Amino acid sequence: MSNFAAMTRSKSLFILLIVLVVIGCLASWLTVRLILNHPCSASLRPTAGPIPGLATEKGPNIDLISGTIYGRHVFSLGLEEVTDLLGRPSFVSSPDIPGNGAHLAYAEKGLAFYFKDPDVDSHQTCWGFAVFLASTNTTSDGGPFRAFVGKVNHGIDGSWKAKDVMKAFAEYKPHDNYDAGLASLERVAKDMDATLRKMGKEPTSDVPSINQVVMVLSNCVVQFQYEENTKFIERILVADRKSPASQ
Repeated sequence: MSNFAAMTRSKSLFILLIVLVVIGCLASWLTVRLILNHPCSASLRPTAGPIPGLATEKGPNIDLISGTIYGRHVFSLGLEEVTDLLGRPSFVSSPDIPGNGAHLAYAEKGLAFYFKDPDVDSHQTCWGFAVFLASTNTTSDGGPFRAFVGKVNHGIDGSWKAKDVMKAFAEYKPHDNYDAGLASLERVAKDMDATLRKMGKEPTSDVPSINQVVMVLSNCVVQFQYEENTKFIERILVADRKSPASQ
């Protein structure tokens, strides 16, 4: 009987030991899960991937009124700061004419930036930028561009027309520059420039767009350029009011 009792106790101790081991494993697993799910543990995890607030968004957040992108005032940014913010551009035009600075294009993002002449401004400060609300098929400005997919004031996008801009931004007293007579002259000038380009010659000049709604603000000038017939907004140009290009 004593041998039987000893065997029974040994078996009971073995079973108890197995139960304790299982409980210990479960406790360890639960502890690890609690640590990983705790908010404070986020800083301990690997941070491989895009920077939150930049590449994780579909596109930049642009405020036309304050002239900011991702909350940064564009007209205080130099060329290097813009590339730090947005990455490698798809097109770079080096200064080739006295008075002109570099021009960067981000065709996939639907954005282009224009900078001051490095001989005048060593910082190469940005004086203007363009937001393409409709995709383009030409190489002008470093295109073709895809339509911008970020955020702009009032959610404006390629579905907006000139009348929608006039209504949404009424407090800033926008003005529609369209004039049928001038628009006719503009078409002639553009056709002439297109012919000169086909001949391998430089165009006569940059032809200003008549098809646009213009807002003159305290710090910048905003131009909403639209297609003449349908009036859909195609591109937004924002220029530093102190820049000659905005005069």
